Amino acid sequence: MTTDINAVLNDPNIHVVVELIGGMTPAKDILLQAVRCGKHVVTANKELWLPAARNCSGKLMLITV
Repeated sequence: MTTDINAVLNDPNIHVVVELIGGMTPAKDILLQAVRCGKHVVTANKELWLPAARNCSGKLMLITV
């Protein structure tokens, strides 16, 4: 476990980032960095992904339960 997001983003053995922070800041910045680093991201943060889904230029898969 670490509190250093760069350690997670730069680790080639980590493929998935799960966001559990909530809200927009700093969750949005962290997840955007993760996507840029080629990581898969998982979040249930509706405040974060609803606006982002409208501007998504890549593939976006939403699973609602």
